[in-house]
Amino acid sequence: MMMKKIKLKGFTLIEILVVLMILGLLTAVIAINVLPSQERAREDKARADIRLLEQALEL
Repeated sequence: MMMKKIKLKGFTLIEILVVLMILGLLTAVIAINVLPSQERAREDKARADIRLLEQALEL
């Protein structure tokens, strides 16, 4: 009796690990670029608020 070889479809562990590594790298790159710009935005808003207060005190 001959046994049929069944080919299972799916991803190998290596493929899944490669995808996870790529996603991790992309996340790190995005975090490195986004976090400093958020801090700059906070600083810019604080400067604008200070200017607004200075103008209000001059009146």
